[in-house]
Order: sequence, then C-alpha cells, then structure tokens
Amino acid sequence: MNPDAVQLAGWLACAFFLAGGINQVLKLIDRAKEQPPPLETYATKAEVSLLRADVQRLETKLDHSLEALQTEMKADREAANQANELRAVKLHERINDVLAAVSELRGKATLWAAE
Repeated sequence: MNPDAVQLAGWLACAFFLAGGINQVLKLIDRAKEQPPPLETYATKAEVSLLRADVQRLETKLDHSLEALQTEMKADREAANQANELRAVKLHERINDVLAAVSELRGKATLWAAE
C-alpha cells in the first residue's frame, strides 16, 4: 500500500474524530445554555396530578353542560315540530276552504252552462 494513501487515511480519520468531538462539545454548551431551565420547562409529578384533576373536573363540567344542551335542543325540536304540525293543520283547513269555494263555483258554472 502506498504510504501517501495510509497517511491520507490517517488524516481523514483524525478529521472525522475531531469533527465528532467538536459536535459533542457544542451539544454540551447548548445544554448548559438551555433557557428556560429544565425545572421550568418540565412539569413535576405533583403538577401533573393537579392538572389531571383540573382536566377531570372540566370534563365533568363539560359533560353536564352537553347533557343540558341536548335536553334543551330536544325540547326546542319538539316545540318546533308541534308548531309545524299546527301550521300544517291550518294550511289544510285553508286549502279545504278554497276547495269548497271552487267546488261551489264549479257547480254554479255548470248550472250557468246548462241554462
């Protein structure tokens, strides 16, 4: 093997290990500079327990609100259905009145045509 190739391989290996070392040093410096500190960034087990209790309370409150809203919506829907049925009955009564008047006119027109 050529001595220049061995020397080149040695230099490349040194450069590779030097780059890895520099990378590790930079990571260590970044961790030391971490803002905010880890204690302010991450929650403790006690804080997580409190948050879980708050979430559970809010979930229960939301469930009750949804149940009340569903009940109210059902009552509104039933009231709207009753109003629609009443409107339909009144409309049919008006149609029947018009139909009776048209039938009466048709009968009179038949009598007039017969004369």
